[in-house]
Formats: sequence, C-alpha cells, structure tokens
Amino acid sequence: MFTKKSGDVVAGIVLAETGQSVKLALANGTVARIAQRDIQSRQTLKTSAMPPTFGAILQPQQVADLIAYLQNQKTKPQTVTPKTTGFAFTQQKDRVTLRLDGRKITEYLLDHPQLTRRAFINVHTHTGIQVTRNYPPMPNDGGDHPVMHPGIWMSFGHLDGQDYWRLKAKVLHDGFVDKPKAGKGRASFAVRNRYLTSDGNSEICREINRIEFRRHEIGLLLLWDSTFQNDKRDFYFGDQEESGLAIRVATPLNVQGGTGTIINDRGEKNGAGTWGRLMRWIDYSGKINKRQIGLMIVPAADNPRPCWSHSRDYGVLVANPFPKQPKERREPYVKTWVKKGQPFRIRYAVLIHDTIKAIDHAKEFRDLQRILAEGW
Repeated sequence: MFTKKSGDVVAGIVLAETGQSVKLALANGTVARIAQRDIQSRQTLKTSAMPPTFGAILQPQQVADLIAYLQNQKTKPQTVTPKTTGFAFTQQKDRVTLRLDGRKITEYLLDHPQLTRRAFINVHTHTGIQVTRNYPPMPNDGGDHPVMHPGIWMSFGHLDGQDYWRLKAKVLHDGFVDKPKAGKGRASFAVRNRYLTSDGNSEICREINRIEFRRHEIGLLLLWDSTFQNDKRDFYFGDQEESGLAIRVATPLNVQGGTGTIINDRGEKNGAGTWGRLMRWIDYSGKINKRQIGLMIVPAADNPRPCWSHSRDYGVLVANPFPKQPKERREPYVKTWVKKGQPFRIRYAVLIHDTIKAIDHAKEFRDLQRILAEGW
C-alpha cells in the first residue's frame, strides 16, 4: 500500500520498480505507475490481495482441488542448470541451491521467516564435508545465536541508524541482476538487495551483490563483491563491531571445544591474539575426518580501508571494513558517509579449503590477491 504526498492511497502488487517509478497491478485488473518522487510512505499489507469472500463463490470440492494443486506446485523446484557435472543451480521461491558434480555445496536464502537478511547456509567443501555450522543449529551445535549466525553472510550492526545484524531491520531480496549461471569450473549470480528501515516504510540504500564460485586446486573459491548506493540522499555506516563479511564455522572447527585454530598474516592466533587486529588475511580451520578443513578470508586491497577481525573462539569470524571502536557500544564513534548517488564498494575472496596437509597461507594469499586485483 502506497500513500502519496497528495494523500491518495494506492494498493496493489508490485510488478516492477526502478529509481523513477513503481509499477503496480491493481485489484480491478489494471496497471498503475507511481513516481518515486510522489511517494510519501509504503507498507506491506498482512492480508492477501484476493477478495475475502472469494472462497464463498467456490464449492467445497473446488476449494480442496485448488489447495491440492497449489501445494503440488510449491514442491517443484525450477531447474536453472540441468548439468550433472560441474556446477549446477536449482532454484525455488525462497532459495537457490548450488551443486558441484551432483553434490550439494550450499543454499543461498532469498527469503526466510526469521533470518531477515540474505546468507549462504550449510556450506560444504568440494569433497562434501560441511564447513559452516548447521542451519538451523542442531542440539550439539550449542544454543548461541541460532538465527543470526547462518553460514556465510554480510551484515551491519549500524547502518544509518538501523541494525541488520541483530535482525532489527530487514534486507529485502529485490530480484536477480544477473540470473544464476553455472558451468564446469564456475558459477555466478548477482542480486539486488534493499535495506529497509525497521518499520519497513523507508529505504536506507540498495546493494548489488555479485557472487562467483570457482573450482580451486585445494577446494572452492568464493568471490564476493557488494556495492551500496542511494540515489536520493547521503547515508552512513557506523563503526559497530558486528559489521562486514562473516562466517560461522562448523562446530567441530571451533577453537573452543573443537579442533580449530584462528590465524592471521602476522601469525597471531585465536580470539585472544587476533580479535581487533588489522589483517591482510585470516583463516579459521581445523581437522574433520583426518582432513584439514577451513575458510580463509582475504579482503581486497582496494577496499575503502583495511579490515580488522572480530574473531571468536566459539566459531564466528567477521572481516570488518570500518574503524574499530575504542570501547564497544551500539552508537557509532565514527561514521563512514556515502554521498548521494555515489557507490560504496567492498570485495572479498573466501577460500573454502579441504586438504590432507595444512595449507601454505602465504602462497594462497598471493594467489587470491592476484585474482582480486584482476577484478574477476
């Protein structure tokens, strides 16, 4: 439902939206366009667009037939890439599933009733070993942050006064910029995300998030490219510690109670040694089934500023691209402003490694740095 600056109210289903206008399908079967400059506020209605008396028109058997038909359609995934070798995507309404050589690698959540931001969940290595915590967590995964810590995600504890990390405001999937595309050695897609205020009536900014997976000689490579922009006004990122690209490792890889170790480019280790420190790369890994399993994060050298690590022994690791607060608090000490119409871009490489022996971090860092510099 849109309330216009003139006071008029228009309700319908959003068919398309650009920076200039919103295209709506109205209940009477017509289509309306509303200029963005004329919109005072917008809200999502809790009731269906279907008339409330529609069920009275149908016979009981017709209602039962309709429900049975709709339930059957819901269970049929849309196959985007039907290949059985190499990468392949399958897509459903609320998620995109990625497979490699027929083995599920991860799922990307487009929508979720509790997790109101986008994320990769249940990430596996190329050999099928799970490298991020179960989502939702199992009893042996511990009870901390069962919804907020999915698998691999990007979020912000303070973005123009809104808290997306703690799910106080919603990030809305607004369609694919580039549809899922998969081949023998690579898979990619790009999405548009809208960062809404906590009441859902306003928009802080929009993100174009480009994702690419590649085969790698020691596992899988995830390339992450996010650009944030608002063409109507300035906005800012706060310096809250829970901000940036984040991972929650599989419980067996935890430093605390598992086989894991956190290490950065200076050789500092675990939460006590790495938390709050600037880093060029950081790795969280350990042993599962006699194999060395982990995730190595490399921020791009051309990011607006170097990253520091919010790293915890219970399994979370965040590469934070904003200043570190002198003392933790929700309100920012430093605001990173983004001017109206200007892009703010941050990029990362994540190496999902799975080997018999420990990896050569220095070598992998040089290779990943080169890939990021090429712009992929």
